[in-house]
Amino acid sequence: MTVAGPVPRDVAAPVTGGAERELWHAAISEPVKPITYYVDPATPSWLVPYVKQGIEDWQPAFEAAGFRRGIVAADAPSPEQDPD
Repeated sequence: MTVAGPVPRDVAAPVTGGAERELWHAAISEPVKPITYYVDPATPSWLVPYVKQGIEDWQPAFEAAGFRRGIVAADAPSPEQDPD
């Protein structure tokens, strides 16, 4: 098994469309547009709270990166809300 070394800085640099913070000078701030993870409507209703909690359990990682509420769990939009 081969283990890779550190990723070169130019490879690890953020790409266009990455997460952006509202206030770059602040240690932690709200993202311009948080990652919204939609729970599949086919998910059994009794599992939805657990799936949402699992998604929101990632908050500490986003806060360590400087994003408050960087990931949000939500119910899938209805066809009327998002026709695509």
